[in-house]
Amino acid sequence: MVDSCSRLGLMLKSYLMNFGEDRYSLLTIRNGMEIDLETSLPEEWKAEFLNRKMYIKSDIVKEAKHHITPFKWSPEEYYDSDITYLTKTYNISLGISFSINTWNSKTILTIYTNNSESQFNKNFDDMAKLHLYNLLSIFEKNQETPDYKELTLRELEVANLLKFGKTYNEISIILDLSERTVRFHTNNIVEKMNVYTVKHALFKATSMGLI
Repeated sequence: MVDSCSRLGLMLKSYLMNFGEDRYSLLTIRNGMEIDLETSLPEEWKAEFLNRKMYIKSDIVKEAKHHITPFKWSPEEYYDSDITYLTKTYNISLGISFSINTWNSKTILTIYTNNSESQFNKNFDDMAKLHLYNLLSIFEKNQETPDYKELTLRELEVANLLKFGKTYNEISIILDLSERTVRFHTNNIVEKMNVYTVKHALFKATSMGLI
């Protein structure tokens, strides 16, 4: 197993061990091409993953890039010899993956198990939202940026309307803005709140009394 884990990796491993799991990988893609891979799987798995360019070729990675909520997968779902080889060699029968977007990178977190009866797998569907929130909180704690930046008046208006369930289109009509501008303000809100999702940004802004 990998001996040197980052603080983030240690926190993830500690969280997963509460549910009888400890195998994960963190694939971070910066500027579209720069790759960083941390894992609690053996170094041989990491070397083979990189040598086979799975960060580009893997259908699981491609699918995960478009998921902001965790999704379960099994090797049998993919007709890919590299996926078959890696999962058989390293005794992986099921994975749970999702992506986390920041302003300069995309990180794909995958949790691996060889036990379909594990506590984490069995309660995943019922606890997916809770797991997502807890995992996002772990990521947030490991950010080196300031806790949050002050929102502009326009951003506060957009945040309040999002809080009450308004769509981007509805907000554009209410504030007499283009939908593109509303999305721009929304992205700024997420970045300034130093979180990864709109829902998390609204939760944080509300709990801090900003909206």
